[in-house]
Amino acid sequence: MSQLLRHFGLDRHPFSRRTPKEALYRHRGFEEASRRLLFTLELDGRAAIMAATGCGKSLLLGELADSLVGQGWSVHYFAHTTTGPFGLVNTLARKIGLSPRRSRSETASAISSRLIEDERQHLLVVDEAHRLPDPTLEDLRLLTVADFDRQSPFHLILSGRPELDDRLADPIHSALDQRITTVARLMPLSAAETRQYVDIRLQAAGTKGQPISTRKLSTPSSTAPTVSPGGSTTPPQPR
Repeated sequence: MSQLLRHFGLDRHPFSRRTPKEALYRHRGFEEASRRLLFTLELDGRAAIMAATGCGKSLLLGELADSLVGQGWSVHYFAHTTTGPFGLVNTLARKIGLSPRRSRSETASAISSRLIEDERQHLLVVDEAHRLPDPTLEDLRLLTVADFDRQSPFHLILSGRPELDDRLADPIHSALDQRITTVARLMPLSAAETRQYVDIRLQAAGTKGQPISTRKLSTPSSTAPTVSPGGSTTPPQPR
């Protein structure tokens, strides 16, 4: 690998999983989604972010979490979305330093009390939320209710693929859907954005010039895949 990097004049791999600050491409869609989520948190609301795999949801949420932690927030990340309701409640309890109680309701009540008493702002990020079982989604809604529904123990962001839209639109989740204040969406990069993305990544990796040409990146046709900021490609959509 080191010989390959030297051949192209790079100090490190330009498309590694961990993205350095200087390699982050804050394109227009990324910035708009970030502003939507921050605005929702300021309103003490709940938000959802939806995008196809590889479009940068986790990258955006990681940047948001880092920023909030720097401001004194406590951010709890949950991605074990095939678990049942008791698993979700128990995991959240352990994340905030509580031992699970004998029943789910007792554990949920202890979580609510602990977070409300804490002076810090708490954010729960549930990734891959489109895969949550129905009972778990309902328990998640109930966990956001406290003090006659006048306050919530924590802020909530649901993150998932576009199928999350369909899950929330299901009548059995209408109560949760009504609580979602804002929905942010990330789309695959355009050809022009892809050129900028590649250039920023290469520069952050140490290139002094442009060892890999991006001139061949033109407007994709209806049969060409679209590059997404997570480094994957989105297959062409049928007409």
